[in-house]
Amino acid sequence: MWTEHGKANPNVGGSRMRVAVFTDIHGNVDALRRILSSIRKNKIDKTIFLGDVFFRGDNVKECIDLLIEENIICIAGNCELYFQKGVEIDPDVIKDKDYYDQMRCMLPGKYVEWVKHLDKEILIQANGHKIYLAHFLMQDRELSYPYYPLASLTDGSFDRTIMENPYDLMIFGHSHQKFVKGNVISVPAAGLEQPEYLIVNIDDEVNYEFVK
Repeated sequence: MWTEHGKANPNVGGSRMRVAVFTDIHGNVDALRRILSSIRKNKIDKTIFLGDVFFRGDNVKECIDLLIEENIICIAGNCELYFQKGVEIDPDVIKDKDYYDQMRCMLPGKYVEWVKHLDKEILIQANGHKIYLAHFLMQDRELSYPYYPLASLTDGSFDRTIMENPYDLMIFGHSHQKFVKGNVISVPAAGLEQPEYLIVNIDDEVNYEFVK
């Protein structure tokens, strides 16, 4: 049985709404600048980052500064949870403990506070439609590590869980893959491949397109 979750955005009434969504920038500030530059040209009402600003790239601080400066709505990804709570919440990433310990020492307190106050999910309600966004599908949002394992994409548990969900769209990142399963969209990692993001148009109907 589905129970609706997510910090709700105000219903914007009858006006058309355009939402840009990108994810998994992983410290690649050049990719982030390219995506934000493209978004500015597309008359977007809201821009949402689905998380994972940490790991791999060398410009995490610069990425966070830019997300804050551009007033981007940000969701915590698993990398933000590792930074905040420690890699012990996910045995698969114990090998990365030194990286996150180092990042906590390097980044000033305001960045720690920024991560601490990120929500894990958002629900957009507009024109009678409901769009749910999170870093990945959650099996228990109360857990320190709430997400299904990536193996759920191949063992059938992801597909079974998303059946008959109550949303017009569910949008995730995390897997670094681009795919569509019914009304569920996975946005590819912007910081690892060619920068790409999603635009969702919410009017009488809901439609979307990927933009490079």
